[in-house]
Amino acid sequence: MLKIISYTNKYVRNKLLNDLRYPVNINFPITDNCNSKCVMCDVWKEKSDKDISPIQIRTIFDNKLFKKVKHIGLSGGEPTLRKDLVEIVDILLETLPKLKTISITSHGYHNEIWNSIIGKLKSLTNQHSVELKINVSIDGDKTLHNINRGTKSAFKKATKTIETLKQNGIQAQIQHTVTPVNFNGLNSSLKSIKGLSNDFVLRRSVEVARLDNKNTIKELGAYDRLNSVFSDFILNSKLLSLTANPARRLFYKDLAKRLSRGSSRKAPCYYQNEGLVVTATGELYHCSISENSIGNALSEDAHKLYFSEKSKSIRQSLLQNTCPKCLHDQSGAWSPFKLALEILEHKVPRVFQNTKKIKKLFGLTSSYLWSELKYFFRDKNISVSEAYEYATIIGAYGGEHVGDSAILGGVINRINKKYGVHDFLVLSTRPDRTKVWLDGLIFNDGIKVSVAKDEAISTEAIKGKELLVYAGGPIMELYQDLFMHLTTINNFKYRKIPFIIEGCGFGPFNNPFGEFLGKSILTKGDHLTLREKVKYDLDYVLEHDPAFDYIKSTDLATTRIDKSIIDICSQLKLNKSNVIVNLRPLWSKYATNENLNEVSENIINVLSELINTNPDKHFVYIPFNFDHYGFSDMEPAIKLKSKLANKTTNFTIIERELNFKECITVMTSCHLSICMRFHACIFSSSLGIKTIGIDYSSSGKGKVYGLFEQEKIERISSINTINIDELQSFVNS
Repeated sequence: MLKIISYTNKYVRNKLLNDLRYPVNINFPITDNCNSKCVMCDVWKEKSDKDISPIQIRTIFDNKLFKKVKHIGLSGGEPTLRKDLVEIVDILLETLPKLKTISITSHGYHNEIWNSIIGKLKSLTNQHSVELKINVSIDGDKTLHNINRGTKSAFKKATKTIETLKQNGIQAQIQHTVTPVNFNGLNSSLKSIKGLSNDFVLRRSVEVARLDNKNTIKELGAYDRLNSVFSDFILNSKLLSLTANPARRLFYKDLAKRLSRGSSRKAPCYYQNEGLVVTATGELYHCSISENSIGNALSEDAHKLYFSEKSKSIRQSLLQNTCPKCLHDQSGAWSPFKLALEILEHKVPRVFQNTKKIKKLFGLTSSYLWSELKYFFRDKNISVSEAYEYATIIGAYGGEHVGDSAILGGVINRINKKYGVHDFLVLSTRPDRTKVWLDGLIFNDGIKVSVAKDEAISTEAIKGKELLVYAGGPIMELYQDLFMHLTTINNFKYRKIPFIIEGCGFGPFNNPFGEFLGKSILTKGDHLTLREKVKYDLDYVLEHDPAFDYIKSTDLATTRIDKSIIDICSQLKLNKSNVIVNLRPLWSKYATNENLNEVSENIINVLSELINTNPDKHFVYIPFNFDHYGFSDMEPAIKLKSKLANKTTNFTIIERELNFKECITVMTSCHLSICMRFHACIFSSSLGIKTIGIDYSSSGKGKVYGLFEQEKIERISSINTINIDELQSFVNS
C-alpha cells in the first residue's frame, strides 16, 4: 500500500509540476570502448583513451545534484573492459545516498571477468541494501546474434555469462535490439531468449548521439518494413502474456501505435524532468537521444550546469521537437489508473478483450444503423456501367498476408480490365501493413494504388465516376469488419455509387446473425463475382480466386528482386530437387478436434521423418503468415526444425516475411510442394509446381479440399489422415 501511495504521489507531482527536478535516474556509460562490432552502433570505432578515472567519478557524483538518485545504469561501450569496474560501483554506492538499484548492461563476452567480479559486486550492493541488476544483450538465435553483434562467437560467450550469473543467484535481463538485420528472425529469437531467461525486453534500434550511429542506422535501411512487422509482433497477446512487467506491456502498446500509425509518443520518460546522462568523459545530457551537451561536470559544477538557463532551453527544445517522435525505450511513471487496468487485463484478459470488442461494436453498430436508415430511402439497385475513373476497395486489409496481397493484385487487374479503372484507393485498418504488401506487387503502367485508414473515407471524399469494390475476403464472421463494411457500402450507395463484389469467398459462419450480416453484404451488391458457390438465390458469376490469374500473369523478368532473395534461390538451385513445405498452426475455429495438439504433433512427426529419410531432396519451408507471434507459420516451422536430426542439412526455413515478388521467386526454385495454407496451395499450383494439399479442417472437407476439387488438383490429404507413406509416395512421384 505504501508503494502504491508513493507511486501515485510521484505520478501526480510529475503531472502537476512539469519542471526540471533533481535527477532520480542516471544513465552512466562508463567507457566509450567496445570490442563488439554491432551493426547498429559505431562506438567501437572510437578507441577512446579519455574515460574518466575513479577519482573523477567520485568528484562528479559527490555533487549535491545527485543526492536524490535512486537508480543508476552503467553501460558503455562495454563496461567490463574497465578493470576498475568494481571500484567504480563501490564509489557510486558511497556517493549516492538514496540509491535503490544499480544495473550493468553488458554484451556478455567476458565470462571470466564476470565470474571473478560478480561475487564482489553482490557483496558491495548487499552492504548498501542496493539491488544489483545485470542486463545481457542477446539479439536472436546463435546465427542472428553473431551477425547483429559482428562477432563470430558472440552468442556462445553471452549465453555462458548468463549461466554464470544464474549460478551466482542473478537472473539476467535479456535485452534484444531489433534491427533490419535480425528482425525477420523474431520468432526463433524469442525461442532462444525464453530458454535463457524469463525476463527479456525487445527494443527497436534508434539513433543515439553519443554512439555516433546516425549514418549507420540510415545505412541499415528497410525500417518501414521492420516497423510494420515489429508493431504486429509486440502487440500480439502471446508476447504480452510473456511480459510480466505491466509498464513494459504499456510501453509496447504505445510503441506499436507509433511504429504503425506515426502517432506521437504517449509513454512517460523520467529523462524529461528527472533523469540525466553522464558520459564517460563527464559530459551531461538530458537523455541518450539529445545531441546537445549541457556542459562538462569535470570543469564546471554539475548542479549549476543542470539548473542553468542553457540546460532548461535544451530541455524545452527536446520536449517540443524530440520527445513526441522518440522511439527509445527509456520510460517513466505511468498513470496509476492505466497501470491498474493493465494489471487487471493481464489477469483476466478475456473480460477486457470482450469489453473492448463490445465498446467498439456499439460504436460501429450505431454508425451502421444510421447508414442503413439513409440507405433505406435510396434506390437499392444501381446499374453498373462499363467505365469508371476511380475505385475504392474494401475487405480484410490491415491484417493480410502474402496470399491476400496476390488476391488484391488480381482484383485490381480485373477491375482495370473490366471497367478501365486506373486510380485505386484501398481502405485498411492498418495502412502501414497494406502498404508493405503493395510494395511487393507488380502492376501495368498507369495503375495507381494508394492506401488510407478505413474510417478516413467520408461521403464528402467520394469522387464522381467511382466504384466501390469488396475485394478478396472472404466475407466471414468478423463482426467489427461486417458492421464497418456495411456502413461504408450504405454511405456509397446513398451517394448512388455502384457497389460490386469481386473475387470473394463466403464464410465460415457459426452464428445465424453473422450469416445475416454477411448475406446483407451480398444482397447490396450491384454485381457479384464470387469464388465459391453460395446457397442463396442470388445472381452471381462464379470465377476462381483472383490470385490464380495474378500469379500466372506476373513476369518476374521485368521486376527487381532483393539481392538476399536472389542469393537464397541461387543456393536452392544447386540441389537436385527442392520441395516446398508450408504449415499453419491449427485453429479450433476450423479444426474442432479435442486432440488438436496430438494432430499437430503427428503432422510434425510425419514431416520430420520424411525430411530425415530423403537426404537427396531439399525441403524449403516458406511461411505465408509470418508476423503474428504465437499464430504464425513460423510456430510449426520451429517445431519441425527441433524434431530433425542434429546434422540435417536438407532443410531450410525462409525466415522472413516474403512479399509477393519474393515469394514466387523462391517458389519457382522448387519442384514439389506440400502445403497447408490455402494460398500456399494456390501459389504452388498456379506456378505449375506439383502440389499435395493438407486440409486443416477437422472434417477434411474445408477450404483446401474445396480448392483442389474446384481446380481438379488430384493430391489432397487431411490433418486427420496424413501419414509418411502418403507423403513418400508423393515425393517419389
